[in-house]
Amino acid sequence: MQVLHGQVTEDITLEEDLRLHGMVVGSVTVSPNVTLELNGYVTENVIVLPGARVELHGRVGGNVRNTGGRLKVWGVIDGLLMREAGDTIVYSGARVRFGGDKVEKLVIDGLEFRPYDYLEEETKEVVRIEAKLRLSEDEYQELRKLQFQGAIKNEYVPVVRVGVSDAPVEMRFGTGYWSKHEDFYKCHILLLPRSYDDEPPKERPDLIDDLLGLEWALTIQMGIMDALLEQLVAKGVLTMEEVEQFKETAKSQQWWKVQELYKIKDLDDALNLSMNGSRIEASNPD
Repeated sequence: MQVLHGQVTEDITLEEDLRLHGMVVGSVTVSPNVTLELNGYVTENVIVLPGARVELHGRVGGNVRNTGGRLKVWGVIDGLLMREAGDTIVYSGARVRFGGDKVEKLVIDGLEFRPYDYLEEETKEVVRIEAKLRLSEDEYQELRKLQFQGAIKNEYVPVVRVGVSDAPVEMRFGTGYWSKHEDFYKCHILLLPRSYDDEPPKERPDLIDDLLGLEWALTIQMGIMDALLEQLVAKGVLTMEEVEQFKETAKSQQWWKVQELYKIKDLDDALNLSMNGSRIEASNPD
């Protein structure tokens, strides 16, 4: 087996076994019956052809496509891991996001949904799922009822990824973006396992970023509403009993109002999961 400690500044196709400790500035294609032990860094993509073998301990800056070889991952993939064929094993501690998986449908607590865009992400044994759904009015209402019941009861529900794995995973809904169109809805759903909630906040920067943006907007609105209610009571327009009734009504509608904060003009203009896993921009409100 050859050993490379230096730097290669072009795309390469391996025809012989290689142990890479250095860097390839470009992409690497691993030919059939060839082994790559990647301990260094490939800045672009790694393609595993049928019959090839790759052990990834280092880092890949782009995507990794397994088209029919044997792939083992301990390291970091900055792009997406695409499991098109062959055998892929991801070990504990690897940093991986899955893309291109041919999920046929998601069965969530018995309800079936067919994503048209899909992404799985795995970090430290925590798997999260993001999917985009195109739904009719009835399907949209069914999804919202399922999400509402889960939020109110703080429940996890069984999720089956048909086409990826038939084993159910207990998960809960995160908050996703959505857009309303003439006769259908586009919904971005986020599904999180129990282990995700065991992580400390410092391990969840996406959650912290979302909350910071909403916190400022909600604080301003709360201040305005409190001042307005105080003035209405002071002028005899409302009684304190009526104010308390308003507050109870607001509490019962709280979850539904939160969903309105995540409505945008067109989901597809803001979020693309399967291509690059890009996150949505908060500057796309309806």
